[in-house]
Amino acid sequence: MNYQRIYDTIIQNAKSRNKLNCYMEKHHIIPKSEGGSNKIDNLVYLTPKEHFIVHKLLYKIQPENYNRMLSFLMMSNRFSIKWGNLYEEARINFSKNHHYKTKRIKEIMAKPKTLEHKLKISNALKGKQKSITHINNMKASLPNRVGENNANFDKGKIIIINSVEYKNLKTAAIILGKSVSYIHYRLKTKKYINYNYKK
Repeated sequence: MNYQRIYDTIIQNAKSRNKLNCYMEKHHIIPKSEGGSNKIDNLVYLTPKEHFIVHKLLYKIQPENYNRMLSFLMMSNRFSIKWGNLYEEARINFSKNHHYKTKRIKEIMAKPKTLEHKLKISNALKGKQKSITHINNMKASLPNRVGENNANFDKGKIIIINSVEYKNLKTAAIILGKSVSYIHYRLKTKKYINYNYKK
């Protein structure tokens, strides 16, 4: 049996017809594992039954090809399926339920969260590494928090240096012409009795 000819015929028929008004699956004509791209000329829409059959054919054409074998096994073993009709029925049912579940998840996620729920989420995410892309996306979505836009701008403990009160550490550093670390060191060291936080 010429499996390649059958495969090519199914692909050509699918490419030449208009997209059917039913559940369809996207198929890579040249598999991605073999250098196939996501470009339109390498993609075709197939019914689930056709999709199952073409993966079975790809495997039959090269049974020693590990990636083709794996693709076919994943399609058939997910539902313990051997025939295209059964696969098609299972995929259609799955797609219907999947959309419902996705919609349901969106509804649940949109609900306001209680403080207890927020704490659970926070604790679950603690210690997990974030990718550079994720960090950059977070930074881009945040407002500018420099200077007066910062929530802690112009806040801090009142400082007394040589009987003069300053609003905070940074203000004292600017007025006295010293660095913040210079004043902070003196506030923390007991021998500098003229540097104190207001009680």
